[in-house]
Amino acid sequence: MMKKTLLGLSIIAVLSSSVASAEGFYIGVSGGGTEADVSEADKAALAFVGVSVDEEDTGFKVFAGYRVDKYFALEAFYTDLGEVALTDGVDSLWIESDTFGLSALGIIPVTENFELFGKVGFHGWDADFSSTNGFSASDDGANETYGIGATYSMDQISFRAELERYNLDGQDVDMLSAGVVFNF
Repeated sequence: MMKKTLLGLSIIAVLSSSVASAEGFYIGVSGGGTEADVSEADKAALAFVGVSVDEEDTGFKVFAGYRVDKYFALEAFYTDLGEVALTDGVDSLWIESDTFGLSALGIIPVTENFELFGKVGFHGWDADFSSTNGFSASDDGANETYGIGATYSMDQISFRAELERYNLDGQDVDMLSAGVVFNF
């Protein structure tokens, strides 16, 4: 997982250094809470056999984009979605997931400095499973992602808050985050 994080950060760093002088480009980083969408029925079934679920964690995202015009942007991202933990009091299972992707943003300028946006895109994800009893496995796939957010801009720096949903083959993971964007 650390190698993937370093790879994602390296890609963003290379992209950011090559576009630092190009108008319309931006880079950013954000962090916040993640939550896997585990149904109440699934939680009840697991609790019935003595397993508890912790579906909340923290995550982060690094991204780079290009503002095509006042109303549209394209964005590449790496997101660490945190982990889900299951335990029966003796053994534990952890599921860590991360993703790379591309999104298109539709932007609505509200004032000179404040904007709302919606986004839709696709992402390639990877989930790693590990347990206290030595079990390990992985899964991956490609699915859709979407979200909404708001940006407040001050010259070259913007502050962003957003809510995103990542589909991982039918299992949704939500991320509520805040971050900073550097505009070129």
